Amino acid sequence: MIEKFKLIDKIEVDADGVVHVRTKIAVIDDGSLVASAYHRHTLAPGDDYSNESDTVRAICGLIHTAEAVALFKGRMELHSTS
Repeated sequence: MIEKFKLIDKIEVDADGVVHVRTKIAVIDDGSLVASAYHRHTLAPGDDYSNESDTVRAICGLIHTAEAVALFKGRMELHSTS
């Protein structure tokens, strides 16, 4: 029997508050891994994370404070004008 699993296997937070999420997709055939792939995406302070998993939403809720969003946006504005 072939089964496909999708799970978040790594969550990292940068010093600037960007949350990196890695999802692993695995294909299992009769209990043996036959294929796997990874997908990565990031969530910057101020991004909408409402459609993320409970774990990712909890981390973003702790990290993406109003202060963190303001600091991140300020840094992005500074970089875009230089």
